[in-house]
Amino acid sequence: MIAIHKSRAQTWFTHALVLLGAGGFLSACIVAPKWQAQRQVTPEVVAQTLDESGAIRADLRPEDIPRLPVRVHLRPCCAFGTHLQASFGPVPIPLFSIGNITSVDELGPHQYDSGAFSVEGSSAKNAFSSEKNGLIYTCRGGFIDTAHVRDHADWTLFWATTIARSSVTGATIELPPEGGKRRVIIRPLPHELIERDGLRRTAIDLAQWMAFQLSVWHEIATAYGWASIDPYPEYVSAFSPEDLYSNLLGIKIASGILTQSDSAAADSLYDQDMDLWLQTTLRYLQPASAAAGEAATYLVDGVWWDSKARLPNPRLVLRRNLDASDEIAPWQVSRAYSSPQMTAWVDKECGGSERPLILRRQNAARGVQFADLLTLEIEVDVPDPFPFPRPGSTQITQADFPAIIEAVRAKAVKLLGPGSDRPERDAR
Repeated sequence: MIAIHKSRAQTWFTHALVLLGAGGFLSACIVAPKWQAQRQVTPEVVAQTLDESGAIRADLRPEDIPRLPVRVHLRPCCAFGTHLQASFGPVPIPLFSIGNITSVDELGPHQYDSGAFSVEGSSAKNAFSSEKNGLIYTCRGGFIDTAHVRDHADWTLFWATTIARSSVTGATIELPPEGGKRRVIIRPLPHELIERDGLRRTAIDLAQWMAFQLSVWHEIATAYGWASIDPYPEYVSAFSPEDLYSNLLGIKIASGILTQSDSAAADSLYDQDMDLWLQTTLRYLQPASAAAGEAATYLVDGVWWDSKARLPNPRLVLRRNLDASDEIAPWQVSRAYSSPQMTAWVDKECGGSERPLILRRQNAARGVQFADLLTLEIEVDVPDPFPFPRPGSTQITQADFPAIIEAVRAKAVKLLGPGSDRPERDAR
């Protein structure tokens, strides 16, 4: 099985394939839920429902949790920029342009594991994604890639259910290859941790941590030449300005959904909750209209991206956000530089201040390090020379990511120049 989580850099390529070959797949049908929790109605549940004094709220049991399929579809979106042009090798593709920028009102309904193509061949169900993903500019969160948000919400749901089901015995989960063979080792969860925080909370916390580690690996893999479509490297998408913030936003949205009782008992319930949470969260971040978002994109033309470059030129995206720390601040356009034009845009679209919302993530609970309970192992297989931390070994874990990110930073500076890892125009 081949893992294709998303193809951002080659949006132009996947859009072209859709336009050329998927015209016959515009029908939809109503299907039964793919998963369903088998919950029992016990006297304890009845007591809770009837508000019986002293009733104890029972936590999840591993056997109550639905088994979710690993995601296998591709959400194509989005190389940073707007009205992007493309070339095939040295030949420009005429009459081809990708707008990319969208608005909250234009988003379509969520579907778990949605995408334009299946890694197992053409998918009639997903040939035209109804999700209508794109980049949305928000005053408080900067650019948000909704495909990234949805991808990592889905992965958080998958990991929460998988970790909870494996909480007693532990498990080794083999994942589809992405930049190499990947596996996640889940160790039996400490009884005292579950006793204090409950299985639901513990599994959600661990799921958020693992989903983020996998999102960081994807960015690293693309920086070293891995591509979801082999002939088309995705250097242009590696650590794009909006990537990690969008990833963590999706992870946090899923945690909110999962905290609600039975919110993911069936795929239809999860999809509906995801629609509501995505809309509400984006509106909380104060989204701009599509037209205002395009204007914001052009304000950072020549700083964060180059409108004269064509996909898949890696120099199309001039700045790379490598901040994978515990607190991730958004890249808002006002951080790029000060000018009367920038001030006028912020005054008009954001009421004079963008008020950044910093997203935070945790690595431990009650003194227990999540890295002691979960390990991401990767047998690296990427086209470019890779900074392996241990001579003679091609295996890495998430513990190696900080050093590898520094190697990516040096690679970006060599390609794009000093200051290319910061949003400010005059950073040196």
